[in-house]
Amino acid sequence: MFKEFKVEAIILKKYKYLEKGYYVDFLTNDFGRLSVFVRGLSGTKNNTHGNLELMSIVNLILEKRENFKIKNISNKENFLNISQNPENYTYAHILSEFTLKLIPEEHQIDGYFELVEMTLKILNIKDLNNQYTKCILISFLIKALNLLGYIKFKKYCDKCSQKINDNFFVDKENLHFICQNCCIEKIELNNIIIKKIKFENLKLFHFLSTESVQSIKKIRLNNLETFDEIKDLINISSN
Repeated sequence: MFKEFKVEAIILKKYKYLEKGYYVDFLTNDFGRLSVFVRGLSGTKNNTHGNLELMSIVNLILEKRENFKIKNISNKENFLNISQNPENYTYAHILSEFTLKLIPEEHQIDGYFELVEMTLKILNIKDLNNQYTKCILISFLIKALNLLGYIKFKKYCDKCSQKINDNFFVDKENLHFICQNCCIEKIELNNIIIKKIKFENLKLFHFLSTESVQSIKKIRLNNLETFDEIKDLINISSN
């Protein structure tokens, strides 16, 4: 007898294989990301597996052999509103592709399943403000990179080690944070193109990284400059 496991899973991707089977990429709460071959899975309801939609949550009974084998699938929760909103569907697709590319198969990361689940539940809410959903995606990316160990939260100047407490600059070439005093010297000596970052956006970056997804409802990335600066902080902090 092979050991069986009951797990929850989010369907990230499915693609047809031969005539009567599909490979399905799942994100599970116990085993991380799994790619499993499923026989008889189709886009319509059938007696064995039911109607399985991308980004839905399902209950799985897995049998552990050389590879995992699915013994049973049942729906737990569908996020139908996401598919009806083009922008939220795009965000959900980004979330899925991010997970598929950065998380190795059968690699469990504490808290990641819950982060994806909560993000999808919020994206599934009807009539969400556009700025709020953008914040949700940015918050997800920061939190996910942090859980994966890619983010290094900086609070100090990389040149003089003084704590940053005012507007500062980022050196995109060397991926450094530079305070205003050091920035003047660096421009004079090296003539490197750098970008100014508002201190309030550094605080926003840290807020998005530490607070729960539900707590950012009042945050709005309401101008392109703020959005671009947050993206720059993600790029520099994750390199």
